[in-house]
Amino acid sequence: MKKLNITEKDMQNMLDILNALKDKTRLRIVFELMEGRRNVGEIVDSLKMTQSAVSHQLSFLKKYNLISSEKEGNKVYYFLSDDHVKQVVKLCLTHAREK
Repeated sequence: MKKLNITEKDMQNMLDILNALKDKTRLRIVFELMEGRRNVGEIVDSLKMTQSAVSHQLSFLKKYNLISSEKEGNKVYYFLSDDHVKQVVKLCLTHAREK
């Protein structure tokens, strides 16, 4: 097997991603976005949380490039940054269910 050439930056980026996903609320938001793009109001309604709390967690996820957003009219829609995020979460869920 070929040795992985992992840099310190790679390691820190991985830790940032895992840290971002370790929060239950952020993980619930990611699961919500795995179903498709959503605006803040839709996420608030689904998670039964305040807009402030959801917006804070969305900012955190965006900071680590797990989600992206685009504005349409007066609404901002959030979605997973790429399919890798979905794959990581699905693999983690599969592994968690093996216990």
